[in-house]
Amino acid sequence: TQCWCIELQEHLKDVVAQNGTGDATAPVRALLEYGMSIKLEQERHQRASEGKDKREYPYVSEAGRCPRQLFFALTNEPKTEELTLDSYMTLRLGNKAEELYIELLEAAGVKILAQERVELESGDEKIVGKVDLLVEIPEHVRAAIPNLDEREVWELKTKNSRALGWVIKRGGPEAEDGYIKQLRSYLHAAET
Repeated sequence: TQCWCIELQEHLKDVVAQNGTGDATAPVRALLEYGMSIKLEQERHQRASEGKDKREYPYVSEAGRCPRQLFFALTNEPKTEELTLDSYMTLRLGNKAEELYIELLEAAGVKILAQERVELESGDEKIVGKVDLLVEIPEHVRAAIPNLDEREVWELKTKNSRALGWVIKRGGPEAEDGYIKQLRSYLHAAET
């Protein structure tokens, strides 16, 4: 039985490596891609109806991105590569993970104070973003779990296991990591 499990794990690893979202048949993958294209079009239409179809400011989450990426985002240039099904699923899984984290925090008695928009100004430049979580942790929870402050700002990130393993192997994120820059920006906004 043990050998069978190892073979199964190796097989699944190979399937994902070769096919991304799995060993879906061509019609199933085509249906998922069709659904994704409709969903993305609905989201574009929604942003346009809210006047949010054109970018005016960089986002805090873009801290640490390459200047070329930022230039194309801010000039509203059309994307040269459309979002793939695999990329779409990765982004959406990150959103769903954040929702699950919030459910677990609330179950633990943690109060979610804010998930709010932040604006940072420097001269005539403005950068906008959204703090993932400003939380208030009750005293009884802090007593049970050491090293928690009464109020904390949390920026939630998801990484695939390979990328996370690489970060852990290096001893944590580097000082110039984009996520660290993003968190520093939110902390700066909280102080002002």
